Amino acid sequence: LILAFSLQQVLRGFSNADLLNVEEQFPDQMQPFKDRIMELIYEKSVPGLAMTMVFGNVYYSYMGARLGVKEDRKGAVTALPYGVNTPAAFAFLFTIIGPATAGAAGPCYGMMPVTEENVDAYAQCWIEAAESGWGAGVVANFLAGILSVVLGFFGNKIMQVSPVTALLTALSGIAFAFLGLAQVGTAFAEPIVGILPLFIVFMLYFGDVN
Repeated sequence: LILAFSLQQVLRGFSNADLLNVEEQFPDQMQPFKDRIMELIYEKSVPGLAMTMVFGNVYYSYMGARLGVKEDRKGAVTALPYGVNTPAAFAFLFTIIGPATAGAAGPCYGMMPVTEENVDAYAQCWIEAAESGWGAGVVANFLAGILSVVLGFFGNKIMQVSPVTALLTALSGIAFAFLGLAQVGTAFAEPIVGILPLFIVFMLYFGDVN
């Protein structure tokens, strides 16, 4: 949800003040632009992400089962859950899609002030800008996928020459930011709810319960 909201803001030019004013002044004429943004996110990006999640988790499960058979540890081997590379996703948003959208929206800024006569052209201009930014993100993601596949053949070598700490930095950062801090914030907002789970955790931990 955070990524979808961020993508919406990026494709809208980071909620450009002029754009917001035009949307308030001409809501009906600007509705196609809003619809196109929703289409790019929820009809193109999210379904593609869902397919990736299904394929990735199925393949990771297969690799875990294969390793269990290889090492004669059937049922005792699991796999890392497959998910979105959050740091890379935000990097794509703000360093690729954002600048590409802003660059394609250049002519839109030259159409100010917007009137009844040119509001349709203004809306179409922003639609094309959003499509250009989204397309740049798709191409960049495709190239990153090719690079990942190529580097996958050298994975063992990379692991040999790279410190384990460096390889796990991104994963630990995600864990702290989106798992640890998010849960702590929720607990601090409603502390009474966390008393029972906290008591159970202390009881099991200090009671040396396995």
